[in-house]
Amino acid sequence: MNQQTTIVLLRTDMGKLVWRPLGMNKFISGLVGLGLYDWTGMLIGLLIGSVLDAKFIPKPAAEKEVNLQLHYMMLGVYVLQRCNGFRVIPISEILRRFNMFLGADFVAPRIRMLEDMSRQRIQVEAACKQIEANALPTTRDWLLQQLAGLSDHPGVQQNYRKAVLKQVADRLGRGIPIPEEETKKAPPPPRKPAYSRTDSLYRKLECQPGDDHATVKKAYYRLAKIHHPDRNQHSPQSVVRFREIKEAYEGLCRIKGWR
Repeated sequence: MNQQTTIVLLRTDMGKLVWRPLGMNKFISGLVGLGLYDWTGMLIGLLIGSVLDAKFIPKPAAEKEVNLQLHYMMLGVYVLQRCNGFRVIPISEILRRFNMFLGADFVAPRIRMLEDMSRQRIQVEAACKQIEANALPTTRDWLLQQLAGLSDHPGVQQNYRKAVLKQVADRLGRGIPIPEEETKKAPPPPRKPAYSRTDSLYRKLECQPGDDHATVKKAYYRLAKIHHPDRNQHSPQSVVRFREIKEAYEGLCRIKGWR
């Protein structure tokens, strides 16, 4: 342990409070207190010196920006969840939109995180609170425009999309208040019938609904070979497409009872 060693006492969104166990303030103050007031003075000096050896280190601006971008991603996932976007918009198109929204350099190393978020319940209140506290009003207006573009698709439920965008805008302090007769919470996304999901899985494998197991299996092997990450320098697009193909085939096998 050297003089620069620090112990983190507290972490916040704004930074961290650290303490230097070998800082000189406590020793100097203790000696001064001992000389002036005996042992009681030394204890008081050690206490004062320990406080002086503590320091609050704010987060770098770049780290704060990354944290805000994570909150932006969370809101994007939340909006797509609530308007059924993950079911009707192809994964490759969703990835392209997030790249345009947050930048490919930010999204590429977080594709797995994005996929995990899509299956989780997003804490929208906490995300909006952080954005409202740290982002300028013009940035929040830009964010709402990006969320609208991210979820824009003829296949999504437009009434749910409109409701969730209003909800987010209101939480960010930038929206028009929702009338009393309307619910203040975005309604849950409608459940799609089973046949629609099955047809979607067939389309992801470039097959026609109703094709037999042998045809689907052949298409699966063909597409998996083409889009395997090892054959595409592990590009983010190939990783997403390969996972989409694999999940579509496994989903059809479960639904149809194929082995």
